Amino acid sequence: MSVSPPSSRRAILILEEHDIDRCEIAGDTKFLYNDEILILPLPLQESKQSDNAIQNIISANLLRPGTVLIQNPYETDIYSTPDEAMTSFPLHKYLLFSCFCQALGARNVEIEEIDVSSQSGAIKFSASGEKLAATGNLNVDYQQFEKVQANLSLNDTFSGGEPDLIAAESLLVGAQLISDPNMRTLLNACKIRNNKITSRTLLIDLTKETKTNLQIAGEINIPATIKLNTEFAHLYETINQYKLKVRVDF
Repeated sequence: MSVSPPSSRRAILILEEHDIDRCEIAGDTKFLYNDEILILPLPLQESKQSDNAIQNIISANLLRPGTVLIQNPYETDIYSTPDEAMTSFPLHKYLLFSCFCQALGARNVEIEEIDVSSQSGAIKFSASGEKLAATGNLNVDYQQFEKVQANLSLNDTFSGGEPDLIAAESLLVGAQLISDPNMRTLLNACKIRNNKITSRTLLIDLTKETKTNLQIAGEINIPATIKLNTEFAHLYETINQYKLKVRVDF
C-alpha cells in the first residue's frame, strides 16, 4: 500500500488489520493498491495520528472499522460518510461561490431556480421550492433535496465594492475550482475596469466534483468477506444532481 498523505486520496476505507491480512492471504489485494483510495488500518499507527485529515476524522468520531469516507473536493483534509457527502459538499460549493462573488465586489447573489436531476429525469424548482417543470420518470430523493434546500442561502447581500482579484483567485485555487468555467470567466470579467460588469446569470453545477469522488469510491472492488457500515457501491448513481440558476449583481 502507498504511503502518500491521506489528503491526496478521493476516499478512505477504514479496516481492521486482521481483515487486511485475510485479504492478502486470499489474494484479494487489488483494492489495497488503488491510487485514489487510502486503506487506513486499525489500530492506527502512531505516525499517522498527527496528519490533519486523520485528526479531522478522529474529531468527527468517524474512525470506525468498515467505514467508507469520501473526500470533500473543496477542502481536501475533510472526509465525510457518503450520505453526509451528498448533502454537505454541494452546499459547501455554493457557499464558496457566494464568498467568491463577495471578493469580486458583488452586491447581491440570488438563487432564481434549482434544477434537480437523476439518471431518469429532471425537476425544476423555484427558489422557494415550488415545482416549475418536470421531464422523465424522475425518482428524486426528496429528503436529500430538502436538506440541501433548507441550508441554501437564497439571497446573499453585500455592501459592494472594488474587486479583490487576488483574494478571489486565491479562493478558487484553495478550493480546487480554478478550472471551473463559470467562476474563471466571471473572475476574468471583473478584471476589465473600463467597462465594468454589472450583472451576470449563471448555471452552477453543485454536484460535479462530489459525484466524481463518490463514483471512485463506488468502483472499489471490496471482497465479500469485508463487512462495511454502509452499502455504497451505487451511491454515485442515486445522488441528486443540483444545478442552480444564480443571478449576481455588482
